[in-house]
Amino acid sequence: MPSGYTEKIYKGDKVTLKDYLLLCARQFGACIMMRDEPMSTPIPERFEPDDYHLKEIERIEKELKELNDNPKTQEEWAKEYQNAYEKAINKYKEREYQKARLKLRYENMIIAVSNWEPPTKDHINLKEFALTQLKESLDFNTYSCPFEFPEKEEWIATQSSGSLLRDSLAYHKERYAKEIEACKGRTQWIKDLRDSLENNQIITDEEVENLMKD
Repeated sequence: MPSGYTEKIYKGDKVTLKDYLLLCARQFGACIMMRDEPMSTPIPERFEPDDYHLKEIERIEKELKELNDNPKTQEEWAKEYQNAYEKAINKYKEREYQKARLKLRYENMIIAVSNWEPPTKDHINLKEFALTQLKESLDFNTYSCPFEFPEKEEWIATQSSGSLLRDSLAYHKERYAKEIEACKGRTQWIKDLRDSLENNQIITDEEVENLMKD
């Protein structure tokens, strides 16, 4: 059976060296983000960075400006703290509830596998492997930790100083700069590949038939 990359060759479609290698290029670093897209999706001439970090930079800069231009009163910060605390604890409770449900599902399957009698000695390893996978998943995915949230004074001091926002801004600027450089490298890789394939040819079907006759 042909792969998705060789299917056209298998069907007898006209495929140039350039067509084939650009298709295969999807499995390499420059185009790896395209590996799950349809084979018919063309590789772009230029790769552009995702705008996630850029949008975060704009959002944070706007929040910092608002923080500096319109500082909140202590009463407003106290209200902000209460809202943040309630949101955090509700999220924590929901997460713990989902962990409890997951734990029951894992434990139920562990009981079922433990009670299963392997039909032959060759199936014993299967049972042991299945139990190991379940127990490891149980330990990893249902680990519970206590709820933690800063005291009001600490939280207000951190938020009002803007230190977290500035740290986050620096992070997103760094990530965006790296993504820009990565896109430049990916674009150059594809350009170099295309340039190298401009004048490369392969034999035609007619030439193949002639070779078969010789």
